[in-house]
Amino acid sequence: MEIADTRAVSCRSVPPPGGQVRHGDEFDISKVRAFDWAELVGKCGLERRLMAREIRRMTKALGKVLPDLQAWSGYTDVERSVIGKIAAFTLEQADRLEGVAGELPHMSMD
Repeated sequence: MEIADTRAVSCRSVPPPGGQVRHGDEFDISKVRAFDWAELVGKCGLERRLMAREIRRMTKALGKVLPDLQAWSGYTDVERSVIGKIAAFTLEQADRLEGVAGELPHMSMD
């Protein structure tokens, strides 16, 4: 089986509204819709089903590794509290992306 070289994929031609993406830019992930993902994927020349599958693969992997990461014995009580908040936020974002993954293959760009 041959694996494609993904380094050739570039989305530099997809500037955000109002300009270029710069290192350190921030955005509100809760406002990024399935349509936005579909537009980005299309402009990058990728298949929407592929992106949906990769999103699901990443969120599933997160669900598997997160409990072990949280259970590490080296955290102090304060750190464990912070890690819990980070984990909750991460799972919330993963859940949101699961919704995107469900919509993405069926998104109409018309």
